[in-house]
Amino acid sequence: MTLNGGSSVVVSGNLVIMGDLTLNSALTILPGGSVTVYGNVTVVSSNYLVVGTVAAPPPYADLIIRNDLKQINSGDVTLNKNSRVAVLETLLMITGGGTKLTLNQGAEMYVNGNINYSGGGDNITNNNSTNPYGLYVNGSVSNTGGGANTTGNKTDKATMTTTNPTFATWVNTAAAVMPVTLVSFEVYGHQQRRY
Repeated sequence: MTLNGGSSVVVSGNLVIMGDLTLNSALTILPGGSVTVYGNVTVVSSNYLVVGTVAAPPPYADLIIRNDLKQINSGDVTLNKNSRVAVLETLLMITGGGTKLTLNQGAEMYVNGNINYSGGGDNITNNNSTNPYGLYVNGSVSNTGGGANTTGNKTDKATMTTTNPTFATWVNTAAAVMPVTLVSFEVYGHQQRRY
């Protein structure tokens, strides 16, 4: 699925994408909304991915990415107060610089793999100032571009499990959900008659 041309998609229900999602325009997930992507999510050239609002949860705005979250040419991501995000592979910046990922106070994000930020001025900012910190990384963090920075205000999966068990349970459930393929179905009921 690709969003182009200045379009804007706002999700307040459940959206499941069985392949990749490329954002060349805006996707906003509202509280009560859930997006699950079984491929990669690529955000290109602007702040095209916004999860949640400033309202206190519940409900939550949920995003589950089964593969990678890729940010290209300052493809920025903003996670707000009632957002829950699980990236089950890697978070990486592909090309360009000045790419931003911002977790505002109350946002929660888990990255199962590594974080690789390589562009000049790339920045991950976590505005959660107290424990639980809301940013959890199971892999390693690499910042190789000049001025690239990942906030020190983060922790690992083990700490998530002990300090934020509610979010850890949600992450474990998100990681366990697999797609179901419908092989066949039958419909039973009365025969419709026309007069």
